[in-house]
Amino acid sequence: LAKEKDAELEEAQKLHDDAQAEAARLYAEAVESHEQASSRASIEILNGKVATLEAEIVETASMLDRTSQELTTARSEHAAMATSLEVAEAQLHHEKEVADARTREAA
Repeated sequence: LAKEKDAELEEAQKLHDDAQAEAARLYAEAVESHEQASSRASIEILNGKVATLEAEIVETASMLDRTSQELTTARSEHAAMATSLEVAEAQLHHEKEVADARTREAA
């Protein structure tokens, strides 16, 4: 009877140890699953941030393009004004020479 009880006790101890091992395995699996879920959530957050940054990059590139076009237009306008000013100065210089020549002729 003692041997039977010892065998039952050993069997119960083995079942208990197996159950503890399975519980530890399941706990580790749950922790890993939780970590993966956290990682997936972090990845989704990072993907959202990346998408936002990509949108900002597109917007900034568009602004840069518009600013570049505005600068090109401003340079063209400046060049046209400078040319007009040079023409006006040349006309004034010519008119002064004509007036000076007339003054000399009259004298």
